[in-house]
Amino acid sequence: MSILAYLMMTNVPPGNWLRAIYSIPQLVGRSFENEIVIPKTHLTVSRRHLRIWSNGDAILARDLDSTGGTRLNGVLLTPNCDTQVVFGDRLALADVELIVVSPDAEILQHAFTEIDTSSETASSIILAGTEKGASLDARRLRQLSPAELQISFWVSRGLTSCKEIAAQLFRSPHTIRTQMNSIYRKLHVHSREELLAWLKRHELSWAMKPRQNTDSIHDEECAAAADFDAEELGAIDG
Repeated sequence: MSILAYLMMTNVPPGNWLRAIYSIPQLVGRSFENEIVIPKTHLTVSRRHLRIWSNGDAILARDLDSTGGTRLNGVLLTPNCDTQVVFGDRLALADVELIVVSPDAEILQHAFTEIDTSSETASSIILAGTEKGASLDARRLRQLSPAELQISFWVSRGLTSCKEIAAQLFRSPHTIRTQMNSIYRKLHVHSREELLAWLKRHELSWAMKPRQNTDSIHDEECAAAADFDAEELGAIDG
């Protein structure tokens, strides 16, 4: 059975936690019944947190309605929905961050020769416990449609041209441009640069800020809509 990719835990020496991804479905979580077991010290990770597999064309991940949620490059995944992942993507399972690594990646040359599947090495990454859906940014993110979320994932991977994103998603550049404008409106940003900054801030806010009290977030702030300049929106790359 060929290895399609590896999951590598961040902030630990390469090889201290390294697991292979195959085409068959694999469960990820703290339970020892899973094919990929997260060290039991990470209590915020659910026992059955994520499923990852390949459909022959792409590697897919599905959050199994986990308690702590799963984030792809800082963007919260919708539970029980399939999402494509590519080499270099970061999957945050509650307080654990994993990178999807190509089998040919140079970093694997420095990893352990043999994968110790019984390793209990704990990651030193610290992701403070922002509750899933607790922040205003998370509420805004939930307003995005599945199609808009797919665009956000590709923007977080570094693609900002409508033509490039359209090629990845098999949509027309015009459709991508329309959906990008909708993303701008829902996230209260006005340009590609602001969207990139928003995605990065969202990721860092989840990773670093203390848990928020949702009662302190005013409903009218959640419902506020940004005003847009038509010329600026039309400046998106075709």
